[in-house]
Order: sequence, then C-alpha cells, then structure tokens
Amino acid sequence: MLQSDQRSRFFGRKEEIVQLTRSADYALRAVIDIAIHQDRGYVPTHEVARRQGIPPALLAKLIPALVRAGLLISQRGARGGLKLARPAAGISMREIVEAIEGPIALNRCTVTPTQCDLTDRCALHSVWEKAQTYLVHLLETTSLAELARQQEALNQE
Repeated sequence: MLQSDQRSRFFGRKEEIVQLTRSADYALRAVIDIAIHQDRGYVPTHEVARRQGIPPALLAKLIPALVRAGLLISQRGARGGLKLARPAAGISMREIVEAIEGPIALNRCTVTPTQCDLTDRCALHSVWEKAQTYLVHLLETTSLAELARQQEALNQE
C-alpha cells in the first residue's frame, strides 16, 4: 500500500484521499477544550482560540453551527463565552463532526446507492459500506468525555 507521501507523488496530490476539513478538526479541538475548562463557568472564546491555535475569526464561524446542533451554549458579555449544552458523556465525536461537515460519507454510493449505476455489480461497494459503517460507529461511540480525559492526561505529560 502506498504511504501518504508516496500517494501524493504518484497522484500529484498534496492531501489525503479521505480527510476531515480543517474546520471539523478545529471544532473538535475547541469542544474538547471547552469540556476541559468549563468547570469554572463560561469559557471565553478567545481563550479557546489561543490554547488551540485556532484563528479567532474561523472559530467565530464554527460556533453558530455547534450551537444550532445543540452542542454548545453561547453567552455574550463580559462573563460570557461558551459551555457545553449537555454533559460531555452524552456528546459523541460524530455529532461534532456532522455539525460542521454534514453527514459522514466516504463514498457517494454508501450514502445514496441509487446515485451509482454500478452498486449491484461493483466489488468496491461492500468494502466502502463496511468502512463507512465502521467509521460512523467509531465516531458515534467515542464520547466527548473520553476525548477530554485523554487530552487532560496528555496535557499532564
């Protein structure tokens, strides 16, 4: 199997084949940060941006989607900031990703088989379907509480 840098040279690409956007990565990091720091109340947005190395303007664009998805509560003002809308144990990694990206899809035929004329006679279909199922299951069963605990442990090292 080609390694990432080999694939890039071979196909003339610089990015991975299947990759979350930077926005989804930033959203995950921001929500983990909020879960860790919200014990003292609302977490100021600028602190999240600074700690996570997220451009403040981009974080400001992500927050409304996370609020609409019922993941965060946003409060303006001197004592404002962000906090989780629900307990971290009840928020999955999938919810955070889908709030930013929309439904997770490795391949169009796994989400909408009718869009592919080859679904019934394509050896790849079952592989994509299994990979899709596994990825969605992994993200669904990984809680924000688990990610926050892991991040806190890494921060202690």
